[in-house]
Amino acid sequence: MPRLTVVPGGSQPEPGELQDLLKAEARKDLLRVLICGSVDDGKSTLIGRLLHDAGLVSEDQLAALAADSRKSGTAEGALDYALLVDGLQAEREQGITIDVAYRYFATPRRKFIVADTPGHVQYTRNMATGASPSDFAIL
Repeated sequence: MPRLTVVPGGSQPEPGELQDLLKAEARKDLLRVLICGSVDDGKSTLIGRLLHDAGLVSEDQLAALAADSRKSGTAEGALDYALLVDGLQAEREQGITIDVAYRYFATPRRKFIVADTPGHVQYTRNMATGASPSDFAIL
């Protein structure tokens, strides 16, 4: 796969180099994954942990996650990975997922969109919204 390296203060990429990268990205298959289950099954935590372990969380995001984890009462030194996905203030305060949250990432062979859906019965409509475009689900 063509790689584009951007160096701060460096020269601009050649037009052909950028075009090759864009074409390679466009050829990748897209897989839409739904994560669903009951209340407090760890859906958001699973997605957050996968993103973290795959190295897809920047240092800035990691620092913010550590601070947010402390504020939410997580044990000292531990990270609440669900906070990487649950972005609404109400979600963070209540410790639940209310709306569908999508996270995008890519590997050298494939692009992924992962949908984190709520487990509470009163948010079933939101879960169905996340499920409709999905290729498969992890329950």
